[in-house]
Amino acid sequence: MVADKYRVNDLGASAQHQDEIARLSGELFGWARRQHSRTTISDEKIDTVLCKDDAAYGVYLGFCDQGALREWSQQQAEENPSSRTR
Repeated sequence: MVADKYRVNDLGASAQHQDEIARLSGELFGWARRQHSRTTISDEKIDTVLCKDDAAYGVYLGFCDQGALREWSQQQAEENPSSRTR
């Protein structure tokens, strides 16, 4: 690490490091195949089954201020009367 302080040398192309690359690739592949992978579910299921009212609270990303959030919430309520967003 001291010899390449800023990591500018591509060690992946080095024959000297091929064994370590193969080992790490195997570790990554094993991790990716583990059971922790989740199946995608619908927003409706999240709102109604998993979170129920929790989906109405929390952090909302992509809104520049409270007014924009209120406007979006009102629009959602009009489009989806059964929605529980605030």
